[in-house]
Amino acid sequence: SVGFTARLRFLGLIGGRIDIVGCKIAWGVTRTQDDCAMNQMRDEAALLGPAVLIAEGNPALREVTRRTLSRMRLNDRPVAVLTAATVIDVQNLLKMRDDIAVVLLDADLDGTDRGLGLASYIRAVLRNRLVRIVVMGGVKAGRSEANLFEWYEINDYREREELVGGRLTACVAAALRAFAEVRALAE
Repeated sequence: SVGFTARLRFLGLIGGRIDIVGCKIAWGVTRTQDDCAMNQMRDEAALLGPAVLIAEGNPALREVTRRTLSRMRLNDRPVAVLTAATVIDVQNLLKMRDDIAVVLLDADLDGTDRGLGLASYIRAVLRNRLVRIVVMGGVKAGRSEANLFEWYEINDYREREELVGGRLTACVAAALRAFAEVRALAE
């Protein structure tokens, strides 16, 4: 990114400093730091393929998953891999980015069932039916696999032990293809 600092004086009365990194500003248009971040993300999305969001509370699992997926390509473009460690981080990323195609969701993110609540948040609050949600984690008492699909409108459920190496990339590749097909039908 190209960065520059501009010092402006308005009418000689008010002094101000504007720091801008990686964002073009047209004369007379005010852009916030969030606008610049959104433009930068759109530019990155144009170069990369669809994004996969890893929502995992365990730092070691999150890093292994990120490394494995960072080598993935779809239609000769690298897949963008995002990570989040908390429910709030996931919610913020989902609000800021519209290129997330797959969410690998830790069922017990933040140590509770709040991870599963994110699936409901994606479907009901964000009204996002396109993103493919793959829940990772063990089935606890009172929650069966069949119930997860019905209650939370998820697209896949996998035990963490299943998602190693080739199985992880195959699962994500299938979810990315499904996303592309659903998006094409929606358009």
